[in-house]
Amino acid sequence: MINKNDLNQFLGIRYKWWFDGELINENPPFYYKNDILPSIDYIKENGLNCAGLINIIARYYNRNLPKTNGGTDGWFNYLKIVNKLEKIDINKKYPLGTLLLRTYKNENEQGHLAILYNENIVLKDSNILHCYSKHDMNRKLNDP
Repeated sequence: MINKNDLNQFLGIRYKWWFDGELINENPPFYYKNDILPSIDYIKENGLNCAGLINIIARYYNRNLPKTNGGTDGWFNYLKIVNKLEKIDINKKYPLGTLLLRTYKNENEQGHLAILYNENIVLKDSNILHCYSKHDMNRKLNDP
């Protein structure tokens, strides 16, 4: 079971964009490796992206990461293979920790991953924990 206090430590970490051609690996912003977690201080210093946040949370709870890759497309393909994709219903109640996904299309529409931060509330009234930038794709504006 996901603990909200554990998730709170990720609030305010800066966003780090991914650009086509960059590796999706154990380094920031993806942290894609089934291994011991980097420290929260390291993550805060180096930033992460939406898939990196989900990869870190999965690693924290000792869940294996998708075998294809740790980006939005990797998560989508993995969940499709294991038959765990479900169309989102904003009027449905989902459990705390439910993974919400918008699939990757291209470098400019990278999809998105988020995790439900409430339980026993319909999705449209819920809070989510996710990593995003308030700016367009710009390496110099990697804000929380």
